[in-house]
Amino acid sequence: MTHQDICFPYKPKIWLGLVIMPIGIFLSYLLALSAYQRDRGLILFDLIHLSPAQASIFLWCLGVISLLFALLGGVIFMASLARKRVLVLSAQGLQSPKSGISRKIITLDWQQIEAISSQTVGSQVFFHLHHGDGKLTLVSSLFANQAAFEHAITLVLERLELLTLEEAI
Repeated sequence: MTHQDICFPYKPKIWLGLVIMPIGIFLSYLLALSAYQRDRGLILFDLIHLSPAQASIFLWCLGVISLLFALLGGVIFMASLARKRVLVLSAQGLQSPKSGISRKIITLDWQQIEAISSQTVGSQVFFHLHHGDGKLTLVSSLFANQAAFEHAITLVLERLELLTLEEAI
């Protein structure tokens, strides 16, 4: 990194992991308890009728899924604490973690970016940078706040527009 590089913290929110873990553990406990004590069948949407044994297996499976949900919360929590994760914008290109929990760092030169697109799902904004090896997605929730995300995207767009103008000359 040089003194002209611009860095943005880019990691999951610590509170997200702290919320997901207890919810997953609590749901897993309730489902396992219900599966263990199941003495009658289960009817789902008045379409699927399960015997007591089938209902117990179904509830155990849901309990395992809930436990995996809690483990994901733990991974998010650890990823938000464990290492410094940043998006770096420089004159040559950008460096970013592949995803919110990935250790892999993607380095792209500005010339490698072939196309950009944006997608909004609820309050989340996904900014896709398409390149020869795939795509890198910058997610608004991994920035410190919405203003930091918008500033980073503005800088990326300015650099790509400047690059396009330089190539045209």
